[in-house]
Amino acid sequence: MRAHVEGESHYWNLLPSGEHLDLTREQFSEPVKVTNASAVDRDYVLSYEDTRRRYERLRARAHLV
Repeated sequence: MRAHVEGESHYWNLLPSGEHLDLTREQFSEPVKVTNASAVDRDYVLSYEDTRRRYERLRARAHLV
């Protein structure tokens, strides 16, 4: 998923079960204002250089493959 949260582009996962998994939500204050949420695929997300760098840092920290 992709949306604007507090004016910043933010991504999280929508699992096949319908559950939202956001490993970095705690970076935002409560209540969180989410606008323009939409489903996007991995290719779209990684097509942006800055976003790809952030993704790779998160992936390394989480030890994902």
